Amino acid sequence: MPDLITINRRLTEWFIDNGPASIIELHPIIETRTPGKGVSKAPGPSRGQQKFKKIWPGGDGFNQGQDGTHHKFDMIIVGLYDCDAEIGDQWQEGEQKYVIHSEFPNNLYERKFGVFSYGNQPSDG
Repeated sequence: MPDLITINRRLTEWFIDNGPASIIELHPIIETRTPGKGVSKAPGPSRGQQKFKKIWPGGDGFNQGQDGTHHKFDMIIVGLYDCDAEIGDQWQEGEQKYVIHSEFPNNLYERKFGVFSYGNQPSDG
């Protein structure tokens, strides 16, 4: 009989595969020191294409800043327990930029991340 972790891993895989799922190609951000003690940031090599489920908790996405109103949506992505993702990773879909800002506690059967989505056209998979 399978143990509880194995069952939950299979259920997570089912959850991601059923309904809209997104193939996402994450890129870590690489920091490079520049002359004058500056730091340049650029996307690093791809972590490869992986399947995630996007979850939108709600909200209108409007944020007030010093430079006016802009869109920043909060969302969650769920991946398999062994997916390759880290805080700071990002990806782009058209003009929409997504950045992983946090990771939920490890439960050994899935990895769940908090994501900020910047732009006017977020997609759900």
